[in-house]
Amino acid sequence: TATREMVVSASLEMTYSLMRKSTRALFVGLIEAAPALLDAAERLAVVEAERDALAASVARVREGHTPHPDYLPGPNGVPIRWERCQRCNGAYPCQPIRALDGSGS
Repeated sequence: TATREMVVSASLEMTYSLMRKSTRALFVGLIEAAPALLDAAERLAVVEAERDALAASVARVREGHTPHPDYLPGPNGVPIRWERCQRCNGAYPCQPIRALDGSGS
């Protein structure tokens, strides 16, 4: 019984020691990883800000280049309806809108 208690005690001490080492290793790993995680979070914030700025720029271009109905004189005096760009005054969709849509330059 005394030997059994010594074995159990030694076993518990070894288990506790292993747990302490594992916990310490886990915390050391987290502490070492923290700067890289903070750098990644900062880079993500910069990229998101750039994305938002570009999206706002695209929205401003789209807002200025909107279709406006117009009419051309057609055969026998019947007008032909067409859409022109409010900003460019050319046929809609105009070159900037086609470029944004990826359908031409």
